Amino acid sequence: MGEEHGSFGRFSVSDTGQAPVRIPSSAEMTALDNDTITKGTSARELMERAGKAVAERISATYPAAKNIVILCGPGNNGGDGLVIFKCLRNRGLNVSLVVTAANRYSAEWLEQVKGVGRIRLFGGGAVSFASNGAEVAPITPPEVKDLLNEADLVVDALLGTGQREAPRGAIAELVELLLCVRAGKNTPVVVSVDLPTGIDADTGGAFEPHVVADLTIAIQLIKRGCLHFPARSACGEISTVDIGIAGEGQVAYSVVTRPNIPRLTSRAADTHKGALGRVLVIGGSLAMSGAPMLAALGALRTGAGIVSRVVRSGWSTIPPLPEAMFEVLGGSASCYQLSDLDDLNEIIKRYNVCVIGPGMGTDPGTLDLFLGVLEGLRARNARLVIDADALNLLAASGASLAGLAAVITPHPGEAARLLGVSPARIQNDRFGAARDLARKVGAITVLKGAGSLIHDGLSGSLVAEGTPYLATPGSGDVLSGIIAGCAARCASLWEAAVLGVWLHAKAGSEAARRRGGPILASEIAEHLGAFVGGVEGLAG
Repeated sequence: MGEEHGSFGRFSVSDTGQAPVRIPSSAEMTALDNDTITKGTSARELMERAGKAVAERISATYPAAKNIVILCGPGNNGGDGLVIFKCLRNRGLNVSLVVTAANRYSAEWLEQVKGVGRIRLFGGGAVSFASNGAEVAPITPPEVKDLLNEADLVVDALLGTGQREAPRGAIAELVELLLCVRAGKNTPVVVSVDLPTGIDADTGGAFEPHVVADLTIAIQLIKRGCLHFPARSACGEISTVDIGIAGEGQVAYSVVTRPNIPRLTSRAADTHKGALGRVLVIGGSLAMSGAPMLAALGALRTGAGIVSRVVRSGWSTIPPLPEAMFEVLGGSASCYQLSDLDDLNEIIKRYNVCVIGPGMGTDPGTLDLFLGVLEGLRARNARLVIDADALNLLAASGASLAGLAAVITPHPGEAARLLGVSPARIQNDRFGAARDLARKVGAITVLKGAGSLIHDGLSGSLVAEGTPYLATPGSGDVLSGIIAGCAARCASLWEAAVLGVWLHAKAGSEAARRRGGPILASEIAEHLGAFVGGVEGLAG
């Protein structure tokens, strides 16, 4: 049904032809809903469209399912479930409806309960739907378990985008019963409506307990949390159904898909290497000579025409990369010193993209030099990628990158130091962290991880590609070089960051596929060629 996205599995991201493909937060989705309602489509109509569309998708995807159980909560997600129940029952299927007891139900839910016939009420309480024409009968936990064990398919319509904490009460008990049944021999297929119960639509967090679905059918748009771990693991395959929500509200994040991948400038038939960009890698030290070499390799494999590394005599103790040139500093210090600044600023003038940080260390003299390089670059038009040790220097100094054409590429630990919070805080809300970093530092931010995020302070993109095997030493160094290589040939630095992250993820996945397991960082670079060729094209 959907397209395969590496470790993100299969999902489709149709957005009614719009580009980029939006992935809203819960508040943003509510705003889109409300805008559509304001323009003349009632909330009841949207609910009926959603339920009918989900029922049709279930029937088309699982035609052999004849014995179906619908689990409904008291809100609008449960209202969708009531519509699904009526649609599937009208198709002649054996459908059972289990509703959780609650103090109140949404107005749309109370409208949709008309005509459902018999409801099995779970969780106790003296709730009656007699006024709406429904027959209500209690159901006990053992009876629910028996019902689920006999089912071919279970529809999870318990909780929707409003989830901010772990399921409680009757809903939590139903989730636990479903998990227990799925751990047994007769495992029913589980389809979640919009998102699984127990999932945070905004952050991608997974509460306990939470539903683990085989298929999540998103209403109109995939909610951004569903495309982030750990929530992604609970969603199974994800597809969307279009119900005509055409609101024009702001959505901060989009997902990078094949149709909207940025492209490199075309390679002319008579091109020469000087036309393909000049990248300088400022990094390394006596103790860490490999990191800048990996960055240089990433830039070369991305197609940069000229790539050089800054070195000092005696630093390089591993076999050099023959395609990369050296810019040699004088002296015998084991790391960068402020006394290198004048020479380094002269070297930088010959390049239009710089990578700074891989392997350069955090010596006080290196910090002074780093700040001096930033001041020198402000006076020029060079693009800058800041990674690794330079990010720690940036955090220590509190310097701003305002006025620089810069990309920063922190992992969660570096991001935590830049924001002055814990790494756990970063991981608990990566979407918010990427935004906050971009705004605080004043640069395009690439927050690395499973589902890397790119943000410019106003809007962001998610690259839902990759493999766990990208978590290998030197992987980030290769990424910084790839982004620099893209920056030499992309129309904007934003496009370079997005394309660089996508290329890194795709090449890493291909390397892992061919290796059948763990990979080296250099192997990520080795598999870039086919993907780079697909986004640059040949002119003439």
